[in-house]
Amino acid sequence: MRVLRISKSGVVTAWRERERQLRARGADLTLVSAARWEEGGRLQEVVPSGDTFVVPVRTVGHHPNFFLYDPRPLWRILRSGGWDLIDMQEEPFGLAAAEVRLLMRLRCPTVPFVIFSAQNIEKRYPIPFRWFERSALQAAAGAYPCNVEAGEIMRRKGFAGELVVLPLGVDLSRFHPIDREPPKDTVRLGFVGRLIPHKGVDVLLRAVALDARLEADVFGTGPEEDALRALAVSLGIDDRVTFHGHVDEAEIPDTYTRFDVLAVPSIPLPSWIEQFGRVVVEAQAGGVPVVASASGALPDVVAGTGLLVAPNDPAALASAAVRFLDEPGLWSDLRSAGLARAPEFTWEQVADDQIALYRSTASGQTRTGKPPLPRVAFIDHCARRSGAELALARLLPGLTEFEPVVILGEDGPLAGMLRDQGVEVHILAMDTSTREYSRNAVLPGLGAIRAGLSTASYSLRLARLLRSLGVSLVATNSLKSSLYGGVAGRLARIPVVWHVRDRIAHDYLPGAAVGMVRRAARILPSGIIANSQATLQTLELPPATGRRLRARAIGDPCPMEEFELPARRHGLQDGDALTVGIVGRISPWKGQDVFLRAFALAFPDSGARARIVGGALFGEEAYGETLMALADELGIAERVDFTGHVDDVAAELAGLDIAVHASTIPEPFGQVVVEAMAAGVPVVATNAGGPAEVVSDGVDGLLFPMGDVEGLAERLTRLARDGELRRRLVDGGRKTAATYAPPVIAAEVEDIYRQVLGG
Repeated sequence: MRVLRISKSGVVTAWRERERQLRARGADLTLVSAARWEEGGRLQEVVPSGDTFVVPVRTVGHHPNFFLYDPRPLWRILRSGGWDLIDMQEEPFGLAAAEVRLLMRLRCPTVPFVIFSAQNIEKRYPIPFRWFERSALQAAAGAYPCNVEAGEIMRRKGFAGELVVLPLGVDLSRFHPIDREPPKDTVRLGFVGRLIPHKGVDVLLRAVALDARLEADVFGTGPEEDALRALAVSLGIDDRVTFHGHVDEAEIPDTYTRFDVLAVPSIPLPSWIEQFGRVVVEAQAGGVPVVASASGALPDVVAGTGLLVAPNDPAALASAAVRFLDEPGLWSDLRSAGLARAPEFTWEQVADDQIALYRSTASGQTRTGKPPLPRVAFIDHCARRSGAELALARLLPGLTEFEPVVILGEDGPLAGMLRDQGVEVHILAMDTSTREYSRNAVLPGLGAIRAGLSTASYSLRLARLLRSLGVSLVATNSLKSSLYGGVAGRLARIPVVWHVRDRIAHDYLPGAAVGMVRRAARILPSGIIANSQATLQTLELPPATGRRLRARAIGDPCPMEEFELPARRHGLQDGDALTVGIVGRISPWKGQDVFLRAFALAFPDSGARARIVGGALFGEEAYGETLMALADELGIAERVDFTGHVDDVAAELAGLDIAVHASTIPEPFGQVVVEAMAAGVPVVATNAGGPAEVVSDGVDGLLFPMGDVEGLAERLTRLARDGELRRRLVDGGRKTAATYAPPVIAAEVEDIYRQVLGG
């Protein structure tokens, strides 16, 4: 594999071992470095050696990344190589990166390139550099930042290719521990690096001045050296601080043997934070514990091998350092932890991962052997464990043809669930009053105007984020997100698919909201997925909307393995020891009152128990109190359990013998109906809305007229007495539930996505 690596700095000394390991693994590397210009504008004579080209550069302005290569020799190199891959180590926002990409496009448009970027903070560059950056990131086939944060920011700024976080490595043949004892009376702190302000050496000196038991060795040179020497004198610690000046690369391993603890007191600045901290892994390999600032990538690199302190805090640094004297065993424990972790950062391991990235990007395949997947941004205003959000969490693992990224309007349990699945999650915080604005409040007035203005502003922010993430499709997961997500998708020129899980009808929403959503459905989305035919019909989509609007009813996924239980009892007689339950949010339209009345009618004098599983949300707590009063009025209070909100629905279903769904207005889907079927619980549900589409009466459940107390009671009585009927409904229910397995539902959803993207 022929790889052209382009970098102004050429081969950094510390990376020579990386180059050697890459070549040992079959990479045919050719390096392009920049010639240096001496004062007075005279080009320094540099003779290329081996397979390294030196190309003159011209600086434009004062920023170190605003420079251009001489295009003529660079053109010849690009034209003559027959390269399989270009490894571009220039920052993507730089002029040189734009120049290289332009020459690539003119000469070799089929050659993919990868980017190494040291970016790890949010930078907003002026135009045109912002354009250069976005263009480079969106065009790159691969990237290998050295820390996780840098990778996340590259994603947000538009990179959509294969990304591998590659740490800076350590050569264990050079950096290795020597036998030594823990510090006893004093702690000698060491610093290795350039003497520049953001490295925080002044913080180290001030920490030494705070405790007479601390000493310091400073290895390195830089523009701050004279000022730091003067500071040591003014602090009265020049007898406890030694400045060693420049240290050759060959001598660096020995420097770590001179001190007890490595100090990395880096100070984060608006334009800089520590991108990795290579000295940390060298110290780990040398058996030297670390005290470092909790900033940038340092916490990830240090992990459990050292102590982290607040940046720019001499007192915190001093306090951490003297812990090695006050806490016996701390130094040895951290030394052992560092030695155990050092093999994770070997150049051999880094090179293996980089070669894999080279091969996959050069072939246009990911390391799984498949082309990179198009990205879908799933949008939701809510991060709670509600029905729509659980449906989303169940859908994403089943996707095979699209890569999901989720954008939430708040942080919450859903974000943690998705991150545990390995899903990329972004929190784009929404104003609380807007996020909580009730659909029942969609009426003309000042509140609606304020919510509208706030939503418009949020849509603009979301559009910018969508463009930066490099997504191909937007999928909205809630009614509110369908509106602002649809606008954002239009602004970003990205097609939108609505996942509609609410009936757009006057018995479910205020009239103003119904009209607004129905009109928006004709304008904003390119596709609509409704959770039932009943839901889809409430949108009242015209036969032709002037464009191809793909619309389909697809139920919500249900992972059967989470609900499947051993065979239940089917021989109960007269309702004895029977447990009948209703699972769902406490709300008037969910019909818990119908359930209680029917239960009291069906089992007036038996030992059967009723169980109401769920809590009240959205200001409906008063209804929960009326249900308790109703149970008392019906004379069944001692046989009714109110659980409140529960997270483990499967455990609740495990304790039921019959599950009831009793909504008094048509349910959009009825997720709990499918869950009960998967759990092997016979179901009785209303014959309207989504449940009527899920349940085939007498085959996998029983249906009763919506709101009919006597009808529900009759079916409960029949089920309680007929074990064979319960057995038959359980078998049929499990077969029905299998048709809602996440892979099955995900395949249908992906089919809509493909159609929308295919035009």
